[in-house]
Amino acid sequence: GYWELNLALAGGPVLLVAVLLLDPDSWLNRGNATRVWAFRIGAYAGLAVLAGTLVAQVVSNLRGAGDVRRGFFGVIAVALENRGDPDEWRKLRHGRITHGLQFTSAARRREPTTYYGPKSGAGLALRRHPRRLAGQPLRVGLVGLGVGTLAAFAQAGDVFRAYEINPDVLRLSTGPDPAFTFLRDAPAEVTTILGDARLALERDPPLGLDVLALDAFSSDAIPVHLLTREAFALYLRHLRGPDGVVAVHVSNKYLDLKPVVRGLAGAFGLRAVLVDSPASGSVWSSDWVIVVRDDALLRDPEVDAAALPLAVNEPGLPLWTDDYSNLLLALKR
Repeated sequence: GYWELNLALAGGPVLLVAVLLLDPDSWLNRGNATRVWAFRIGAYAGLAVLAGTLVAQVVSNLRGAGDVRRGFFGVIAVALENRGDPDEWRKLRHGRITHGLQFTSAARRREPTTYYGPKSGAGLALRRHPRRLAGQPLRVGLVGLGVGTLAAFAQAGDVFRAYEINPDVLRLSTGPDPAFTFLRDAPAEVTTILGDARLALERDPPLGLDVLALDAFSSDAIPVHLLTREAFALYLRHLRGPDGVVAVHVSNKYLDLKPVVRGLAGAFGLRAVLVDSPASGSVWSSDWVIVVRDDALLRDPEVDAAALPLAVNEPGLPLWTDDYSNLLLALKR
């Protein structure tokens, strides 16, 4: 089953109450009867609320899931929703975090969804890149696969290279019968690499990428080593030329990563803009920071209308390095 964590969380308080009940000198046994029973009822009620909350959490996380897998990185679940409806889709969940969804109908399965709509920062970078507008193929790197949604923007002649650290996530989008088919359906050359993206990029020769999309920061625990000065130096080494783009997905419930990316851009003399795209149907609102060397992409009218400036020279920005990072300063207030 998938109850071990929640049972362990409940086990501690249950054990504490049991020990107190067995101790004749504890506050659950000493004093007048009214006081003792008031404390006991309070303890029992607290345990009941805790148990109910933990059970509801597991049930919610696994509701509708047809494929549940547990690995080193936790439990992931694939759920089929809106069954029989024209909008039926398959969704990937990791706890309460949704990492992507795909429509099941052949007519809509290449449609970009969730945080990766056409007007998202990544969508704009892929659709409006100067090379794309000139009819030339793109070389694209993806750090964090999710369900492979960004491959929906692939065109013939493109090269997509996706890095994913979780083997269970990778298996859902690869193989002869994948649960999610964005990669398989893409008309581009698609390569997947299993492992830590930074380590893999350090081993790779310069890839000549036009767009590098970093999408590993939407969960509760973020890989800080992908947002340091040294990591950004590595990303820049893999860009093709002055019109290369790094798109960083910074949608996060608890952390405000925009100042972090802004500080990194400033450290390299780059320009950073925020694309805060609205929700529409199966496309969710999202925040992406686009980092560029020159303004070729930002001069595009569609990008210009969507982009909000992020000053890179503001004092006091927390510059993260391999030796220093501060998640407390990044907490949303």
